Amino acid sequence: MSASCEPDGPGLSQQKTWISDNLSPTQSNYFRGFPTRREIVADVRHMRSLVSYARSVFWTVGLVDVLLGVYLAIRSFGTHSPKARPHAAEFMLAIGLATVALGVLSCFAAMAFRHRNRFSKPLIAMNSLVTLLLFPFGTVAGGVGLYWCFSPKMREAEPLVEDFEHQPRPGDGTHRWTQKAAPVLGIVIWLGSFAGAAWWGRAHGLPTRAAINGLPLLFLCEWIAVFLHELGHAVAGWASDMQLASFLVGPFLAQKRAGRWKFEFRLAGLLNTGGAVATVPLHLKRLRGRMAFEVAGGPIASLVTAAVAFLVLLMMPGSAYAAWWKVPAVVGAISAGATVLNLIPFRFAAGVSDGALLVQLFRGGQFADLRAAMKMVGSTTVTSTRPRDLNSQALADGLRAGAGTPEEGTLQIIQLICALDRGELVQARKHLEASLERIPAPEKAPNVGCAAELAFYMAYLDGDAGRAGEWLRGAEELAAARKLTLAKDSDYWRALTAVREAEGQRGQAEAAYQQANQLLGKKPTTGLYQFERELLETVHKGGWVRRQDGALSEASI
Repeated sequence: MSASCEPDGPGLSQQKTWISDNLSPTQSNYFRGFPTRREIVADVRHMRSLVSYARSVFWTVGLVDVLLGVYLAIRSFGTHSPKARPHAAEFMLAIGLATVALGVLSCFAAMAFRHRNRFSKPLIAMNSLVTLLLFPFGTVAGGVGLYWCFSPKMREAEPLVEDFEHQPRPGDGTHRWTQKAAPVLGIVIWLGSFAGAAWWGRAHGLPTRAAINGLPLLFLCEWIAVFLHELGHAVAGWASDMQLASFLVGPFLAQKRAGRWKFEFRLAGLLNTGGAVATVPLHLKRLRGRMAFEVAGGPIASLVTAAVAFLVLLMMPGSAYAAWWKVPAVVGAISAGATVLNLIPFRFAAGVSDGALLVQLFRGGQFADLRAAMKMVGSTTVTSTRPRDLNSQALADGLRAGAGTPEEGTLQIIQLICALDRGELVQARKHLEASLERIPAPEKAPNVGCAAELAFYMAYLDGDAGRAGEWLRGAEELAAARKLTLAKDSDYWRALTAVREAEGQRGQAEAAYQQANQLLGKKPTTGLYQFERELLETVHKGGWVRRQDGALSEASI
């Protein structure tokens, strides 16, 4: 993902791709990917994500253990009978109390990541050892917890509190009580759904050991349920004149980049039990209503999936496929739970629920302004709409609404691009300087592409190679440090063309221009890419260069 120069957000170099990935925040519940050890050491942001992930797993495991322990303790009082085994009640009560104790330990360990004292490390270490046994999510969280105990650098990485201690803001569709109730309610819904499916199987004499069981069953059914949920978003988007840009389910990702579909299998995504869909609008009429329809498509699809799975389950007893009864049972349970949980307005690690998005869009206000502005920009990537054709007031409203969010940097650059396309160079310069206040040096950029694109706009708006050249060198050093290649990054070659042209090195500028032109030629003929081609031609002609004059005016470029 690319286009935000927000330090904690995606990079800017391929703004087109970031827009496609992020304009339709219809994510269902999913776990974050897990960086490699080299990335953990190199990037504090990854460490923060891992600590936050471990903290959320500890909370979830703690709540489940407490509820399960209370259930076992209550059940123990019903086991006193002549036919019961000796001390069965006492044994079940002891198991229940021990489970409650483990749950409390897990909750305290989750709090210890933030509220540190001399007991934090022992609490996290003990709970991590227990959690390691809960493969796969608990194993990862336990490993992170142990690494946190022995790594001072890891302990310096504060968890992402905004993800797991979200403070509701007016108009965001969430409430402090739903934030507290949603995790517990979610656990109750999932456990109740699975218990109901298991009871139905026993009542109808279906085999306890079915054709598929355990974790393989859980992952398979979760992916099926998530796929159909995300398909509901995609179909609803298609019906409301949205073009699909990316589709993620578990480890499988299909993404449209520069007009071409690319398919990826991410090994770390095997631990991902959720998905996401991103779309861009083909026109801007009734945009908010269409966005709401698209968001609602997910929960509706989950409801339909639960109903169909239940009908299939009814036909299983006595059929040739009875050994597979757990598949429709678990898919139905997951989908029924997802229908209810997704409609509750709350925030979670991946974003906000479908219910919160619907509240935002129907209520209006700053969050609706922000999401509509981002969707509106997406139309330039798939239609002939130019950046200059966008509603400048709507973009300004979205920028104000996005203040302090990861989208703020993206919207600043979008404003810069729109101003350039309209020929408002002084206004574009203001947007550039606002972006540079957020990222004062190349090494502060979230990725190499962001640094390279900022170098291009510096060169173009300054008219000389001064700080643009420094930023370009910084981008190259950043790429070398992270072992990344810039060979196929059109934004890098555009920046190199502008800097070399401003330095008077026409031969190198010509070579960079040919490379940039070739890469841009492979991209679709839409409004945004047409703007980039025209801007590259302007740079290639060299008339915009001003090597001596330091003053910026409308006529100087």
